Amino acid sequence: MQHDVAGAERTHAQVGSGKSSRTVRSSVNWTNQRTACWGDRTPLGVFGSIADALSGKRWDTLPAGEHLWPFEFNVPKGAPAVYAGRHVDVTWKLSAQVDVPRGFDLTQNWTIRVIPPIPGEVPARHGRHQKSVQLEAWIDPGPAGPGAEVRGRFRVRNTGGKTIRAAHVDVVRLERAVASGHVRETSQVESGTKFRGASLGEEPVEFAVRLPDSYCPWEGKYSSLAYGVKVWLDVAWGFDVEVTLRTH
Repeated sequence: MQHDVAGAERTHAQVGSGKSSRTVRSSVNWTNQRTACWGDRTPLGVFGSIADALSGKRWDTLPAGEHLWPFEFNVPKGAPAVYAGRHVDVTWKLSAQVDVPRGFDLTQNWTIRVIPPIPGEVPARHGRHQKSVQLEAWIDPGPAGPGAEVRGRFRVRNTGGKTIRAAHVDVVRLERAVASGHVRETSQVESGTKFRGASLGEEPVEFAVRLPDSYCPWEGKYSSLAYGVKVWLDVAWGFDVEVTLRTH
């Protein structure tokens, strides 16, 4: 009887185009621990069991009944959380194996939910976009964590006289992956609120948004997951204007 704990971080990216397109990858094993609970050898598998039977060897066997083995394992410092994204996969698994002499071995697998320490505070942030449409945004300091409220404000100066359809304040999940030196960054909107363009003046507009229940920023060896508040303006007949402020 033995059990294994494995944690791995894997990134992938598509590079090139057409016939020259290929997938590049990077990976690291954060842990790979094996513990024998009873017995002194690795389960043989079906072919090993056949060979074992032909050899005529006799092995100690467990008596009938229920048997419990407590165990523990260490999660390395800085290890990323379980995550499945566009270019990143982080997995943590526990498996148990029982060697059944002269029969099929028993195997069971479980997913482990690893959660690293989460920053407890949202720092004060300020960002600015200086073009014909000027946008400034602030977020206030406050508690961070799943479901926490983030407050802030933004101000628009439309010196170019552009038509602004609306202003949006979104909570975004920011994924970054490096695969064989190729960087891929993606952004996913978790939630948001909208302000009508006609209601925007030069006075600051206050907002309040909530971090998602899945909020869990981390940084691994080849990837990271961050969260931010993205303030952006939908500009008619022009490029949209945006400012993104990290929440940690």
